[in-house]
Amino acid sequence: MFKVVFFLWRRADFSRAQFIDYYENSHANLTKHDGTDELLVPKALDYRRNFPIWRTEQHPVFDGPHFDVMTEMWFNRQSEFEEQLKTVTTSPGKERISADEAKFLDRARQALFIVTECATEISHADDPLTKIVRFGQRQPQVSRQQFGKRYERAARDFSRQISGLVEHRRSYPMFEHPLSFQGGHHNQTAPDDTAFPLDLVEEFWLRKGADISAMNTTVQNASEGLLDQPRSPIVPVEEFRSPWGRPAAPGWAHRLR
Repeated sequence: MFKVVFFLWRRADFSRAQFIDYYENSHANLTKHDGTDELLVPKALDYRRNFPIWRTEQHPVFDGPHFDVMTEMWFNRQSEFEEQLKTVTTSPGKERISADEAKFLDRARQALFIVTECATEISHADDPLTKIVRFGQRQPQVSRQQFGKRYERAARDFSRQISGLVEHRRSYPMFEHPLSFQGGHHNQTAPDDTAFPLDLVEEFWLRKGADISAMNTTVQNASEGLLDQPRSPIVPVEEFRSPWGRPAAPGWAHRLR
């Protein structure tokens, strides 16, 4: 399975509510040529938009203002994602999507990461779930490769300690992957971990009424010595899914080696 994560910022003249409304009711549906049934962009296996609910005291994850959405896409293989990229860099997709993005996005601040994803399914739930995300930065004495391996060992243990947890997913950005970039589609550069100090995107799905404060304490205690806690905020998000997605995590994950 091949997973891609986008970080996007809204235009300065858009409120958060306006940004979500345009993304969900216009941009997310931009998949067909006008007046035809032909697909403009090949469909991903799953396509999700996560809109963080930032608190003012939370430290920026990246250098500058907080991003406004984390978009996730899954594909069977890398070639399928490359085919989707081709449609947005050639006509007619290039012009149509670029014009639409300019209506609501700060296109200069986009970033894309290919990630390694690991998941732990605790239980099954059909009811609506609360979703919490932690954007983590590792401690400087821990290398990126060491961090992933050590964090996976810790996660297998502390996942079982969180009351009300349905699923727990970890995504590790691959800075060295040739398809990862920052700077926007028209000004792509390789990701810089000094400007984008992000080593973990950690997603939790909890049953309604679960003790989130207790979860935060468990997670922070388990990651002591691995994560820079002040720079690893735990943030509630509003998650929007495509109709073909599953209620929680999609259940597709790589094993971290």
